[in-house]
Amino acid sequence: MYCNNCKVHVESANDICPLCHGKLEGTPESLPPYPPRKPRKNYRPVSASGAYVALSLPIIFICGLINGLVTPHSLWSVAVVIGILYVYFTLKTAVFYHGPGGAKIFAQTILLTILVVCMQYIFGGKEWAFSYAMPVITMASVAAHILLVLVFHRRKGNQYFRYMWLTSLVGVIPAILFSAGVSTYEPLAYASFCVSSVSIILLLIFSLKTIAEEVRKKSHI
Repeated sequence: MYCNNCKVHVESANDICPLCHGKLEGTPESLPPYPPRKPRKNYRPVSASGAYVALSLPIIFICGLINGLVTPHSLWSVAVVIGILYVYFTLKTAVFYHGPGGAKIFAQTILLTILVVCMQYIFGGKEWAFSYAMPVITMASVAAHILLVLVFHRRKGNQYFRYMWLTSLVGVIPAILFSAGVSTYEPLAYASFCVSSVSIILLLIFSLKTIAEEVRKKSHI
């Protein structure tokens, strides 16, 4: 193609000059054909939780079979199932969960408490889950909340405060169980109660301060 106004040759499939927008002389180039579209295959990627379930089912089956044939008097395969479920929910609520950190700590508090209580009833014992494990778990969770609040108080402290309420309320349960005669070790039960009570009092003070600041802002005081 040639433009008489611009005196230039143009390689184009159109008959308009890109410089002066005048008419080009010659034969426009033919457009190359589009390549054939390849059909897309819909591959569904296997998620981490799906792969974990696929690996866990044979393990559960083999353990149940061995338990039934070799040691039918013991239910250790149930403990294996509970452990596998604990790891699964830990992956879902802590490792692959992108929510707030306070929710992860609270979820681990509940999961660990359920795990130790189930283990106590499977293997027996003198209420060690309620007397020792549960108070230690709750106190460690409250301590983790407080530590993370101190570390992230300027950026993400509020998200730990929200779930610290729930964790502190769980920490009161060991004292209630001791009062009801379910657990037998008093020091840890009341230590958990004291830690949770102090945590709740601090949360109340923090919440009242925050509420008062919001009221002042809204009322322009």
